[in-house]
Amino acid sequence: MAPAQRRRGLRQYATLTRRYARVIAADRGYVLFMGLLPFMLGLLIRFVPAMQGLAGPEWQHVRPGTAPDPGHLRLPRRNRELSP
Repeated sequence: MAPAQRRRGLRQYATLTRRYARVIAADRGYVLFMGLLPFMLGLLIRFVPAMQGLAGPEWQHVRPGTAPDPGHLRLPRRNRELSP
C-alpha cells in the first residue's frame, strides 16, 4: 500500500472515530450507564451467592481427555406440583 493511501485510510479512520465518539457522548444516559456498568457488575458478582464463586461447576475442571461425571450434566427435575 502506498504511503498516500495509508494516510488517507488513517485519516478516514480518525474521522469515523471522532464522529462515533460525538454520537455516543451526545447521549448522557448511555455514557452514564456505560460508566457505571463495571461497578454494577462488580457489585452483582460480590453480592450474588454462588457455591463455586467464579470458578464454575466442578465438572468443568476435569483433566483434558477424560469425560466428566454424567451426573453433573443432568438438568434438575422439575417440581411436579408446579408443572401443569
